[in-house]
Amino acid sequence: STTSNSFSTSSSKVVSTSNDSSPTSNIYKDIFDYVLLCTIDEQPSSSLIYLAELAACVPQTLDKNFIDQALFERLRMTDSASQLLMPATKNSTVKNDLNSITENRCLHYLAGCYQRLLRQRDHFKLIFDDIRKLFIDLSKTAISLPDLYEGQDLSKQWLELLIDGQENSQIYEFIDCVNNDSLSPLTDEMESLYTSVFRHMYKMIQPLDYFSTELIAYTGILTHLSKWPALVRIIFRLSHPKTASNRPVQNPRGAATNGRAYEDTLVGSLLSKSCLPSQPEKPYLFFEKPKVMSERDVELTANSMWQVSVMN
Repeated sequence: STTSNSFSTSSSKVVSTSNDSSPTSNIYKDIFDYVLLCTIDEQPSSSLIYLAELAACVPQTLDKNFIDQALFERLRMTDSASQLLMPATKNSTVKNDLNSITENRCLHYLAGCYQRLLRQRDHFKLIFDDIRKLFIDLSKTAISLPDLYEGQDLSKQWLELLIDGQENSQIYEFIDCVNNDSLSPLTDEMESLYTSVFRHMYKMIQPLDYFSTELIAYTGILTHLSKWPALVRIIFRLSHPKTASNRPVQNPRGAATNGRAYEDTLVGSLLSKSCLPSQPEKPYLFFEKPKVMSERDVELTANSMWQVSVMN
């Protein structure tokens, strides 16, 4: 059955998408259907998002401008699920995950479009480069003008994509394309984005122990991003002990020494993880609370450990 559509102007009908049946026009139609996951037909053959504004003025020829208009309307949606149309026939199958079809997060949606385009590279080879560039340019625009996406935290979305990219090379390819276009030279908007990304990452790393698989993932992300000198400079600027007083999480002992101040930074939080617990999330075997012990207590405990190891 077809879900209710508040933009429907008449009884169910199939809108002719184009009077042009040329191969190029057909390819743009496929981009619209299979990459953007959108439709201007009120009786689609698969589950897609209905674009009412575009349906009201269907162009004679489908071209890149048609895709531009479709993306403009799709990215402005805050509740795309309300415009989801399901196929009318019982034998129809859902070709894509419904979460992907109804994705509202701007950068996640564009990354999804990028991946779907890559998976059909051969079919779209005539316009592949132009459409890929379109997704990258729109991502850069979103980062430059985050106010266009009210209520969306683009830095958190970017961090989520970086995490997903650990197991998905296509997402990393998407991220790399955006980085290459925006980091040389570094734009103010990209610097602001990554500053927020690294601060989110710092908060996530703080409670993790040395054996956490999440910690390995964050280390992998930083290793990947170290390919760009501009990002390395941001990382170490945020990890300078002098900026520790501005951190959202503070060491309970304060910033009495450079070492403790450094511990309250992104890089410092990675390097300060203890390798002493024999099992993840178990108590420390020798240092009950190493971060709040005096230097004298640490020295005495270390000497005791050394003596035990010599005796054994």
